[in-house]
Amino acid sequence: MASFNLDGAAHLLNRHHALTFTPIRMPRVAFLGLGAIGTPMARHLARPEFDLAVWNRTTAKAEALAASAAARVAATPADCGPRP
Repeated sequence: MASFNLDGAAHLLNRHHALTFTPIRMPRVAFLGLGAIGTPMARHLARPEFDLAVWNRTTAKAEALAASAAARVAATPADCGPRP
């Protein structure tokens, strides 16, 4: 059976007593077209770890998806791109 000596690890923990966090940017995903294939795919990616933008020629479809999932509606396909 292996044994481990953790005595040396205590000074490492004490030396780095303050933790700092770097903000992580969420990956941006866009779906243009919420038809029979696009809607289930967009719904699958509508999770907190993604910044999901959706656009559809029929705005009501995009608004319905955004109301039931974590997505934002883009007014035009270009609005799905990077935000300032």
